[in-house]
Amino acid sequence: MMEKAQLFVPIGTSRENVSFICRSFEEKLGKKLDFTVSESDGILGGFIANIDKRTYDNSVSAKLSQMKKHLLKK
Repeated sequence: MMEKAQLFVPIGTSRENVSFICRSFEEKLGKKLDFTVSESDGILGGFIANIDKRTYDNSVSAKLSQMKKHLLKK
């Protein structure tokens, strides 16, 4: 049985990129996933995935936030 997963991508993301992201998660986690893909105008780049009660936030916004925290530490 395939596990349910959600993938949020920017509007206009190509099918090839979505397929690549989905396959990458399946390979990383070692299981088949049934992705529901949604386009979001709140994501400028990257993606957000919800799999097995865990969020993988690889959005541009999250990366900028991480960079800000790192720069303010020093």
